[in-house]
Amino acid sequence: GEPVAHAKNLYHRIDRTWRDANHATSEAWFDTEGNPMALKDMYVRIERDFDEKGNATEERYYGPDGQPIACKAGYDEIHQKYNEKNQVIRIEYLLNGAPVLNNIGAAALEREYDEKGNVSVERYYGTENEPIRNTSGYARIDRTWLDKDHVTSEAWYDENGQPTALTDTYCRVEREY
Repeated sequence: GEPVAHAKNLYHRIDRTWRDANHATSEAWFDTEGNPMALKDMYVRIERDFDEKGNATEERYYGPDGQPIACKAGYDEIHQKYNEKNQVIRIEYLLNGAPVLNNIGAAALEREYDEKGNVSVERYYGTENEPIRNTSGYARIDRTWLDKDHVTSEAWYDENGQPTALTDTYCRVEREY
């Protein structure tokens, strides 16, 4: 029969290069005529690097011309760092090799985790690695978790570590379950 496109994503073919059975180092999408095809985020190919534990440490996006292209979130490359439990502790967003503010207003974010593996703190940073408020209006959020599904408290802070009110005029929420 005739080549057809994937009903949801509209591509016909995906080409992947594998480091091993679980880690694709490259993915590229093509239409029914074999032309590179951009996904909804505008890139036609992704390349990834992994550390020795299999964690994705870098991801780069490319356009139809083979050159780096910014995704809709505003960056063409991501760098990730992990802790000893393989949890992402820092994500950096780059454009043309330099830090760039993404669509949530941060060039980097850092995470801390509680003993259950939940994200307990998130901090946002600007292009000079300075604390910065994201587009939601805070530079840090602290969370306390009852379990993996229930947040018992959330508190928001500005770039100076002071409590900051969100649009609804509160800076902390406490929940009981």
